[in-house]
Amino acid sequence: MTANLAGADLTTIAHTVKAVQSKVMARPELKRPEDIKGKRLASSGLGSLGDFLHRVVMKRYGLNPERDVTWLTIGAPPDRVQALEAKLVDAADLSYPFDVQAEKKATGYCGMRASKCRILPCRW
Repeated sequence: MTANLAGADLTTIAHTVKAVQSKVMARPELKRPEDIKGKRLASSGLGSLGDFLHRVVMKRYGLNPERDVTWLTIGAPPDRVQALEAKLVDAADLSYPFDVQAEKKATGYCGMRASKCRILPCRW
């Protein structure tokens, strides 16, 4: 990624999955993507895949990622799961197996995929 950002001419030859596998996992009270406005979002860091994922989802739903949310950097996925459980954040980017762990630990979290921008089924 760094080489690409620095201007290197790169080509993907093979990839293991056809789309981004991360989800924006949100607290149960957030029923729609638009409900993320004014909330606290955790990603692993500025410029990370999770940061990008949040921004894509928000822009597709007419939100401004620069002013409509509060960004928190929480590096490791298990720490983001804990932050959701402790209600320190309202949403966090998580991928397998941490998205599944979040759903099992606190039923009701909704997942939003950037590739489809739809809310995945919630279990509550």
